[in-house]
Amino acid sequence: MTTKTYEILKKLIKATEGLKESEVCGLFEARALFNRTKKENIEKYLKKQYEILLKMQDKGFNAVACGSCGEAFLHITGDELLTCPFCEFNDEICEFPDLFVDNF
Repeated sequence: MTTKTYEILKKLIKATEGLKESEVCGLFEARALFNRTKKENIEKYLKKQYEILLKMQDKGFNAVACGSCGEAFLHITGDELLTCPFCEFNDEICEFPDLFVDNF
């Protein structure tokens, strides 16, 4: 589970507290998933993902999010203009935030 998914589930749970199952239709499954997921496992997974990303960056690749649709994709480090492979948004690299930033 990604950090983004984890944060969305946290917000979802908070928003659905006190509501009846019929009022949230299916969101209780998300609550159950969240409750089964241990924070330590998420942190361990994210640490491993970060280690992989650092190795990729050493090889000249980076992971970014599209500034328009938010989808994640890889690009070659040094590219000044990027195009999202999902929505075809095309702009300068500053419009595509890094997924992980060291010491941020």
